[in-house]
Amino acid sequence: MTDTAADLALFTFDNSYARLPERFYVRQPPHPAPAPRMVRLNRRLAQAMGLDADALDGPRGAAILSGAV
Repeated sequence: MTDTAADLALFTFDNSYARLPERFYVRQPPHPAPAPRMVRLNRRLAQAMGLDADALDGPRGAAILSGAV
């Protein structure tokens, strides 16, 4: 598994809006943040969501959460 695949495996995301009729949303291509940085990680929330807070805390986590990965 590549780093990107491993990073994305942290999340199981159900994009329910994509199943709505097109009048309810507009598709947008992703645009990575130029220099993402972690200001503060809510470790309790990450754990409640079943995420590895240690894996998200730091530059790699900032890249994942900002969509740069």
